[in-house]
Amino acid sequence: MAITQHFPFQVHCKQILSTFKKAKASKDPALFLHKSKVRTPLFMAEAILRISDTFISDKEIKEWYELIKKLEDTLGEIDNYITLLADFSKLKTVTTPQLEYISKKLEKTIDKFNKKLNKHDFYIKDLEEMDKGFKINFNDKRIIAKLHEEIKMEIKESADFFARFPSGFDDMELQVHELRRKLRWISIYGAAFEGLIVVKEVKEKYNWEKKFITPAVIKNPF
Repeated sequence: MAITQHFPFQVHCKQILSTFKKAKASKDPALFLHKSKVRTPLFMAEAILRISDTFISDKEIKEWYELIKKLEDTLGEIDNYITLLADFSKLKTVTTPQLEYISKKLEKTIDKFNKKLNKHDFYIKDLEEMDKGFKINFNDKRIIAKLHEEIKMEIKESADFFARFPSGFDDMELQVHELRRKLRWISIYGAAFEGLIVVKEVKEKYNWEKKFITPAVIKNPF
């Protein structure tokens, strides 16, 4: 019986490609891409390229990863300014000049991204090359073993990082956000590989669960 092949990268790449093609017809492509939530499949494609780069020596994978990351980072920057404007607009302590400052930052980021999109013809050629070139069948025992080894190592690195601060964190960016970024990739891998990674139910209970896994956390869809 033939083993079914599994190409999760193509699932996300095709979605990105389709969205970027639609953006060409928009008056404001950058804002269109933000509203289309294409950042999610970009994250998924980025995760696959990111972990593949750890055990596959390929110049193109590195280049594709860097491009996908830049696109995702730019949309993340736009999302950040839009979120800040929405949140700060509700606060009476935030003045009009402050809101205008953020608004100008948003406009500048959108304008810069639109220029890049037009300059590179919406990266359509690059995305098509990725879709055709990244033909890795992840339903392969050797590759699955490599993924398992890498993810296990990243979990250990996260645990070691946390253990370095027994008295708690005192730096939001270098400690809290850094740990969040490490853990974020581990969780994204689970979604990015389209069913390849299955989480097993653990019946063992830990004392720390009472403090961190609250009813509010359980209800949180994220």
